[in-house]
Amino acid sequence: MKNIRLTQGFAIVLFLFLTACMPEQYTTYIVGKWQPVKLKTPDNMQVTVPDRRVQQVSPENRQELDQLRQALAEQGKKGMTLEELRSQVRRTFKECATTYSFTAEGTGIRETPGGESMEGTWRLKNRGKLLLLTNADSAQPFKLRIDTLTETRMVVRNVNLPKGMRLTYSKQ
Repeated sequence: MKNIRLTQGFAIVLFLFLTACMPEQYTTYIVGKWQPVKLKTPDNMQVTVPDRRVQQVSPENRQELDQLRQALAEQGKKGMTLEELRSQVRRTFKECATTYSFTAEGTGIRETPGGESMEGTWRLKNRGKLLLLTNADSAQPFKLRIDTLTETRMVVRNVNLPKGMRLTYSKQ
């Protein structure tokens, strides 16, 4: 009986140790500058995010962006006013041009088009599935829900994206 309890106790301690170490690996993956590369809609339409340094959008990219506008419009027909739909489209396109930078010291920057930036501290929660960027000026953190995280790729959802949409970021 003592051996069974000792074995169970050892297994619990080993499990807690292994799960406690898991976010540390994610922390090393997060560090760096992240550029958006692809937007995926709930109906599995994928849109390549245009490089914001380039002034001209390619014809293929323009067609994808038009399809995204139509998909958002279809989604918006479900009880949204025209102004709410326009606001959602603007937020989605703005988020597609937003970059993130994270340092090992725990500071992060969210840079949006037009020179707006949010600087603060970042931390991981929920075993590396929730990234919080907290600005010193506001108590409310900006949340990125991480679906996939590797050394070079991160797939996230956030409050600025309509329900079900995911952005894929690539580390620069």
